[in-house]
Amino acid sequence: PSLRPGTAAGAARDMVDGTTSAVQLVQQALDVARRRNPELNAFVYVAPESVLIQQAEAMDQWMAQLKGQARIVLDREALSELQP
Repeated sequence: PSLRPGTAAGAARDMVDGTTSAVQLVQQALDVARRRNPELNAFVYVAPESVLIQQAEAMDQWMAQLKGQARIVLDREALSELQP
C-alpha cells in the first residue's frame, strides 16, 4: 500500500482489514517526510524512528489481540466523515 493524502480513514480501514499495518504506515510516512522535507521544510521535529516503530508495533499487537477476541466492525459512514 502507498500513502495518499487525506486517507486517514482509509488507512484505518486497511489496518482493520489486514491489508496494511501500523508499522508499514509509519515507515511510509517517515519515507515521505524524509523525501519531501528538504523541499517543503514542513517538519520542525520528528520523533526518533525507533520510538515510532516501537509504538506502531504495539498498535499492531493490540489490533491482533482485538481480532482474536471479537470482530471489529467499522462504521463506514462515520469514517467517511473523517475524509476531506
